[in-house]
Amino acid sequence: MESSYANVETWLRGYLADLLNIPNTEISPTMPFENFGLDSAAMVALTSDLSKWVGRELKSDLLFLYPDIQSVARFLGEAQLKPVI
Repeated sequence: MESSYANVETWLRGYLADLLNIPNTEISPTMPFENFGLDSAAMVALTSDLSKWVGRELKSDLLFLYPDIQSVARFLGEAQLKPVI
């Protein structure tokens, strides 16, 4: 099984690709979330959905503290959070 880092990165790339209706290959893990055109409400919604996926409550300002996929995945990977199956 892939590491938590890889799982989080994959989930976030898929989430953004679905939300923006673009291929996930166009989602760079180092591009800031704000560059995808997400407003604060969309970022809070993304955090809420991510929280449900990992099965733990996450602070609503997570994506402001960790402004790209790579930093969020690193943070959650280090916290060793497991997705809810």
